[in-house]
Amino acid sequence: MSKINITNGYEVIDTIDNKMTELNKHIVMVDVKYIDRLNECGIPFNQFQEEHYICSRGKKKKKFNQEQVNIIINDLGNGLSIRKCANKYKCSTKTIQNIKLKRY
Repeated sequence: MSKINITNGYEVIDTIDNKMTELNKHIVMVDVKYIDRLNECGIPFNQFQEEHYICSRGKKKKKFNQEQVNIIINDLGNGLSIRKCANKYKCSTKTIQNIKLKRY
């Protein structure tokens, strides 16, 4: 997971995870039309830079190698349910179903 540096212009104040829950604790988004008002009131602000992400990036698809797929197929053959198998290998039931149907 990438990190974001929170700065006060020149120095790094804090480094946080690139997660919306962390961003919400530190960052408030303001419409551009209010920037002049922030300046008038002496409220400090920073504009986002290119290295900042402000949205969640997708999760990487779970990948099993052939040996792991064979172990999963063996577990299913020994009576382990698809749901329990998905919990055991921390993946979706759809992934386990695809492995069972040899579509993985």
